[in-house]
Amino acid sequence: MLQHGADIRHGQEQLGHACLQTTQIYTHVSIRKLKEVHAATHPGAMLSPRPDPEAKPRMPPCTRSPSTSIPRGS
Repeated sequence: MLQHGADIRHGQEQLGHACLQTTQIYTHVSIRKLKEVHAATHPGAMLSPRPDPEAKPRMPPCTRSPSTSIPRGS
């Protein structure tokens, strides 16, 4: 029921539990559903992905031709 959008209080009522903590013992949230809810509601989910800290930095392409000399100060 919870995976299809029912509130936990509805489950509590149907199961006849006096205490919400008792109902929570029997609830299991699937990873897929947890990811869906996170992506839809978490403010950070809308941010662009973080760069991989293990990735090697990329060098920009060289814009000078090899035959161009670098001017030196006089």
